[in-house]
Amino acid sequence: MSYFVTVTFDLTQPDPSVYCKVHSELENIDFSKFISARKRIPKALPNNTFVAEFDDDNFDRSSEVCAYVSDEINRIFKKHAVVGKYFVASGRKWAWKMGNAG
Repeated sequence: MSYFVTVTFDLTQPDPSVYCKVHSELENIDFSKFISARKRIPKALPNNTFVAEFDDDNFDRSSEVCAYVSDEINRIFKKHAVVGKYFVASGRKWAWKMGNAG
């Protein structure tokens, strides 16, 4: 079984070019801006939202995965001299739904 992890963030008054750098850093730790169901075309997630699957061989609890990802986000923000808020959610038995509203 694996952990499904969702990350979303807002930066406070960043240089616009820093978003690409932060996105690239998240991709380096296996996060993606796209999600796909079995045998379906990947769909783009909302801005600054990323997902990843982490093998449960590396973590015993969801809280450990969240702590790891939080540490990585703090490292990335510090490296690129940006500040902002973020949200990390992790779970084993997961489901997701994506759509358009309005």
